[in-house]
Amino acid sequence: MRKPRHLRSLLAALVLVGTPAAVAACGGSEHVSARLVSQAVATTSSSGEFRITIGGSFRIPQLGKAIPLNGAGVVDPRTHTGRVAVDLSGLSSLIGGQLGQTQQSALRIEEVFVGRVIYMRSPFYARFLPKGKTWLRLDLAAFGRQLGINLDQLSQFSGGDPRQTLDQLRAVSGDVTKVGSATIRGVGTTHYRANVDLRRYPQLVPPAQRPAAEQGMKRLISLTGTSSFPVDVWIDAQRRVRRIGLRYAFKPKGQSAAQKLSFDETVDIFDFGATEKISAPPPGQTVDFTALINRLAQQQGGQAGTGQ
Repeated sequence: MRKPRHLRSLLAALVLVGTPAAVAACGGSEHVSARLVSQAVATTSSSGEFRITIGGSFRIPQLGKAIPLNGAGVVDPRTHTGRVAVDLSGLSSLIGGQLGQTQQSALRIEEVFVGRVIYMRSPFYARFLPKGKTWLRLDLAAFGRQLGINLDQLSQFSGGDPRQTLDQLRAVSGDVTKVGSATIRGVGTTHYRANVDLRRYPQLVPPAQRPAAEQGMKRLISLTGTSSFPVDVWIDAQRRVRRIGLRYAFKPKGQSAAQKLSFDETVDIFDFGATEKISAPPPGQTVDFTALINRLAQQQGGQAGTGQ
């Protein structure tokens, strides 16, 4: 059954949300242990709440241009919570140019992360929600089981959950190259370059989560056609991650070389010790994403059955 246009629009926007330029004074390079990066991730994650900014773009061949991605928010790794506002106004062209110039601001999306649940609010989403509802609720674990994949792992490549971007740095493998130094937001840092090995990541999560992580990584490797990607990391004197740079392109399995997808993202981490309260929206204001999709599909089926 062909999905209605408004349903396809909602799915397109959510898939890309639900996926951050760096300057370094380069000197002579040297190799260090990958353990340095994983230890920095641990130190950063235990340092309390911090703020982030996200910048960059992603390019889809069919569009012929890069789509800018920008955002800012706050993350608390200790409580597994976060809040990020993302500007995806460049997606207007991706969904068929359905939004006018003045409506493109509707693609500013607010996301709240609580555990493995993502809450999303945007004027663009409002047209799909029942009266009185303002937030979409997406349970990554439940929805992923329906699709047969682990969406926790896919969120890294969609500009989604920034916690995943930091956590996957633990899967850095082989030698890490020391590139040089840079001052980021007034803080001196050392710039390193490495490769994240997706095959290592499942062994780094708690035992109870490993089967799901292994399944997710296998699916991700199959979708992207690659098991590793390069990363740049800037670490300060306290061994905390201050910046993450991701720049890579991959060809989805089964696609031609001309169909490569490319990402250019930079995440800055700063203001350690922030005290912003992060909590889930009231249940009365949320609607489950899966339930909403099923309802919209049923409505379209009914219209098709009556010849409308």
